[in-house]
Amino acid sequence: MDTSPTEARFTQLWPKGRIIATTEQLLSSGLTTRNLEVAVNAGLVRRMRRGVYIPMHQWQGRKPWIQDKLVLSGHIVQSKGRHVYSHFSAARLHHLHVWNSSPLIHISSSYNSSHSKIAPDVVMHTQDVPDEAVVERVIQGLGLVRFTTLERTVLDCATVAPFAQAVVIGDSALAAGLSLHDLDQLLVGAMGRRGIRRARRAISSLSAASESAGETRTRLIVGELPIEQPEQQVWISTNNGRFRVDFLWRGLRLRLRPVEWWSLTETLSTLTTARPRSRR
Repeated sequence: MDTSPTEARFTQLWPKGRIIATTEQLLSSGLTTRNLEVAVNAGLVRRMRRGVYIPMHQWQGRKPWIQDKLVLSGHIVQSKGRHVYSHFSAARLHHLHVWNSSPLIHISSSYNSSHSKIAPDVVMHTQDVPDEAVVERVIQGLGLVRFTTLERTVLDCATVAPFAQAVVIGDSALAAGLSLHDLDQLLVGAMGRRGIRRARRAISSLSAASESAGETRTRLIVGELPIEQPEQQVWISTNNGRFRVDFLWRGLRLRLRPVEWWSLTETLSTLTTARPRSRR
């Protein structure tokens, strides 16, 4: 079947400035329900969820974490500002590192919704989210989006996420402007909340010196070992100029970058046996 006419029609009439579009938007642009049906069956358009579509070329070949963001965007377009996104979905909206997180969509509400009304890829958290803990933004191509503040997002994630994942998100939030003072205030107010002990442990381990998920994970691994702890983000002078290294064991004259995962085991073995070099 020749799909060229359908593809050309969609290219011409797809709403400008939108990667993801609703049925209503597509019909308003001049397409028909029959056009949509043909395009989906031909693999030209992907149906993300009921009434929400994306051109297949905008989906295929994308990195998994980009597809996860697109899935969230599809839900946002469908919800039209009705929901408050929280936990890992809010972390994505804050552009935080969500290492090892699933593509599930997290929303919070103060009341229980019927499970029959919740899509399989949506996690509903029943919890009070006061107005001061909610950010409202209009995002181009998506519309109004409501999600938890940076501090509330870190706290929510830390109550349910595994330790390393929670610290990765928290470190990323520090780089994005997280206020530890405000976060501490939230911790005090969350006394007795389920998962609060887990959250307190993760939050006490945050470091503004870690600039990526790899650096956070490296720091946590090294921190568990009975070895000298490194300095982070240190400028060193060499014959070729000044460079900044992610981890530096000054006494051992050893540096490490998280991208060097292939050499991490060898490096840690060296650290556990090496001794500081004597200065001459």
